[in-house]
Amino acid sequence: MNYAEQRAVAFEALLARLAAECGIARPTAATLDESARGHELLAVLYTGEAARSPESWDVCVVLPDLLGSFAGIAGAILDPAESALAAARFGVDKLPALVLLRRGEYVGVVEGMRDWRPFVEEFGALLSSPTQPPPVAGQYPAQRIATRSA
Repeated sequence: MNYAEQRAVAFEALLARLAAECGIARPTAATLDESARGHELLAVLYTGEAARSPESWDVCVVLPDLLGSFAGIAGAILDPAESALAAARFGVDKLPALVLLRRGEYVGVVEGMRDWRPFVEEFGALLSSPTQPPPVAGQYPAQRIATRSA
């Protein structure tokens, strides 16, 4: 087994552990919309390939604590293959990405890993944001451009 295969097996074990021990759902790209409509708030983690996306490991590790910091938010994780299939649905450009959905409607996204406090603050700010049309992958809405240049 080569390095990439070893990392993929270990990453799958981490995802399975998060599902079993923390109750984080593992929808597929095909079942994501249905799953999301069943929750008032659902944070969906899109992950990258285990050997190429070290930040995916990091966000997986902090996800249970992040979800536990806020009341009433369910969690879901898409494995790398499902993330690739579902990325265009919510305009995900960078992996990992934590997409917040309200009753299945797009609220916003936190892409990549952050230090703890900025991660909590950015994710927390999304909770009071209204739903909006998801961005088109590869295109940045004006507010995301303004945030990045500030």
